[in-house]
Amino acid sequence: MMNINYNQATQLLNASIVKANEIGISVCIAVVDNGGHLMALARLDSVFGVIDFAIKKAKTAVMFGVDSDTMGSIIAGADIHSYGMINSNDGLLTIPGGIVIKDAKDNIIGAIGCSGGTPEQDKEIASAGSQIIL
Repeated sequence: MMNINYNQATQLLNASIVKANEIGISVCIAVVDNGGHLMALARLDSVFGVIDFAIKKAKTAVMFGVDSDTMGSIIAGADIHSYGMINSNDGLLTIPGGIVIKDAKDNIIGAIGCSGGTPEQDKEIASAGSQIIL
């Protein structure tokens, strides 16, 4: 099973930091491996509450193999079962900002999550990191 390594995680993190600085907002960005374990984190002077949000967005994406907002759409359609789904795995965060990371062979090797801006900004910042070719 392929997995993101530390050097790759920091490359992704740094690309997302550049985007956050371009936008001019304080966010937290987290990179996790394919098991959902934290590999790299940057808290750009954001409030501490978004640390957990960034990590959970990344973990949600990697656990289900889809971006966090896609998982949100799936859960929204689950009707009565949505409460159980959202509270599984120590809690999911299914709003934009968690992006799956794939290698050149299309294998999921981790995910990146961002929180602290609007959902659209979080997704844009995380996406900047996910575009790095590994």
